[in-house]
Amino acid sequence: MNIETIKSVYFVGAGGIGMSALVRYFLFKGKVVAGYDRTPTPLTETLIAEGAQIHYEENIDLIPEACKDKESTLVVFTPAVPQEHEELVYFRNNGFEIQKRAQVLGTITHSSKGLCVAGTHGKTTTSTMTAHLLHQSHVECTAFLGGISKNYGTNLLLSQKSPYTVIEADEFDRSFHWLSPYMSVITATDPDHLDIYGTEQAYLESFEHYTTLIQPGGALIIRKGISLQPKVQPGVRVYNYSRGEGDFHAENIRIGNGEIFIDFVAPDTRINDIQLGIPVSINIENGVAAMALAHLNGVTDEEIKKAYRKLSRKYHPDANVGNPNQAAFEEKFKEVQQAYNLIMDQRQGKTQPGGGPQQQSAEDFWGFGGFGGFGGYGAYGNRSTQNESQDDRYLRSALNYIQNGYYREGLNVLEQVKDRKGPWYYYSAIANYRVGNNAVALEHAKAACAFEPNNFQ
Repeated sequence: MNIETIKSVYFVGAGGIGMSALVRYFLFKGKVVAGYDRTPTPLTETLIAEGAQIHYEENIDLIPEACKDKESTLVVFTPAVPQEHEELVYFRNNGFEIQKRAQVLGTITHSSKGLCVAGTHGKTTTSTMTAHLLHQSHVECTAFLGGISKNYGTNLLLSQKSPYTVIEADEFDRSFHWLSPYMSVITATDPDHLDIYGTEQAYLESFEHYTTLIQPGGALIIRKGISLQPKVQPGVRVYNYSRGEGDFHAENIRIGNGEIFIDFVAPDTRINDIQLGIPVSINIENGVAAMALAHLNGVTDEEIKKAYRKLSRKYHPDANVGNPNQAAFEEKFKEVQQAYNLIMDQRQGKTQPGGGPQQQSAEDFWGFGGFGGFGGYGAYGNRSTQNESQDDRYLRSALNYIQNGYYREGLNVLEQVKDRKGPWYYYSAIANYRVGNNAVALEHAKAACAFEPNNFQ
């Protein structure tokens, strides 16, 4: 189905971070946009205010008439919605075009120049940096971000004129095989998701197949030294990059006083004295990859240097570290802290003197110190994998991401869970708080507290 010719888009499960970006994208394109979600949230209410027709009852009578023409309507669903969902069954039985989010992103890359960032880790930061560099330049871009950007207050950047679309290419469940990149960065291929892929070899073969999807005339920018033999089509240029060597790399690195300055070196240019907006050492390499993509697609040297001066520290995966409003956040989450303590008391069969919970600091609850805030729920990652369900595997994978600081990747995996119980809401609360989605974090933390303790493990 051609995105430019469809008239309406219906979302079965409209309120997730990834799906909401597509809702906004199609509203921007002038389509009739409607959908279902299980419960109202600040995000769904915002989407309604922006023009989407969203309801919260599983009822085909609530589907707008404009979305009942199968010839002009695209249906997008999240795997979190059961296959027997009444509305999904209606669309399936009546021959509608039904696609997952990953398929829709793939369709978008077929009709634009997709700049995609893949890799076991680093892809969220690198894709967000890339989007920022293009967005701040004369090139511009549309971008689907892995979370609500603190710099822009949205998970979607839009451009009326730019042919480029920046997308985080997720290898989970082989989703990135739907894409048709014009150019791509691959940051890492450390084996992951082996519950899905089975072996390290199968995981690497999936990345090899992904490289075949890059379009002739485009380019692959691959981190130097990773275990991958790309199999690009004729006409696709291949570059490598790293922190200190390769076609694209950094030189004259200066770290001190909470700042990082580098010189960016490319095959045909050198940009001196770039001040990285994110003073974290690992982001030197991510920044090199983002600058390489931006440079190859027409962003000028001066625009790159200027954009990095505007890049907020809030792009660090933990959006609240160093935030001057931290004290306000602690006060805001006091109610959730108390509810959390009640749950932990129930789980452990303990009550506090006087029948109430012992107050717990926001630092303990949210796990700022070594992620202690997972408490008993962190044990989910240590459960036996024997007879593990698909949802269990998703939860374990999400927990692994979140515990290692890849909060947006964790949120992407959580969207795949169908049966959402206590752990789902708890992990979602942690990850959303870490990326700055504080209203969603508060709501999901409260939802986690509503579940009986035996639903957690």
